[in-house]
Amino acid sequence: MPGSSSRTALLDGFDLGVGALLLFPSDEAIRDRMVDAIAPSWDGNETWLVLAGVSLVGAFPLAYSVPLLEFYLPIILMLMALGCRGVSIEFRFQTETWRRFWDRLFGVGSIVAALSQGLVLGGAIQSVAVSGHQFSGGVLDFLGPFPFLVGLTALLGYVCLGAAWLYLKSLNELQSLAATTLRIGAVLFAVAAVLTFAGAVAVQPQLLEVWSRLDPYSCYSPLSFLGLLSAAVVQI
Repeated sequence: MPGSSSRTALLDGFDLGVGALLLFPSDEAIRDRMVDAIAPSWDGNETWLVLAGVSLVGAFPLAYSVPLLEFYLPIILMLMALGCRGVSIEFRFQTETWRRFWDRLFGVGSIVAALSQGLVLGGAIQSVAVSGHQFSGGVLDFLGPFPFLVGLTALLGYVCLGAAWLYLKSLNELQSLAATTLRIGAVLFAVAAVLTFAGAVAVQPQLLEVWSRLDPYSCYSPLSFLGLLSAAVVQI
């Protein structure tokens, strides 16, 4: 699960973030430039989903089948949201009257996909009920304050990645908008990340012991993560 989440953030996070931000600009020209910034790569980025699923079911069939029963609903919701993104980004180029509608659908699909991924990750950290190599919980076990917090943190992180991508790929008004979004989003993401770290320790106390053995400058250390985030915000 952690490896899959890392691939999601690195390979698909920025276009989910740009999609979420697509809900806000009223100027169609700005929205067109936002879509153009991710158009060459957004659909290819989602191949991580196929790769992760096939690799997991092939190498660890039991590890794939048991958690799937708990996370069936958020995974289906994520797949439907990704499907809506694919339909909307193609249809927006075929119309002018309905372009705003398809942009909103793309944005909603991006937000739902990000939140669903966070629910799966948060539910996995929270624990999966297993008895005798079989799932012994319910299909709604993934629900709870901590998984929703992880979902919100994932969404804010993707928004920051999307804003950073737009900042690098644009000029003038859109770049200024991306910089403002990144400054605000990074602060909100840092707060949500701290709360997520605290929540993770609350649901899995052994994490605190693991983190205490890490070097403060390790890429897996929460302190290192927050330090890098703070430095990035200062440089904007």
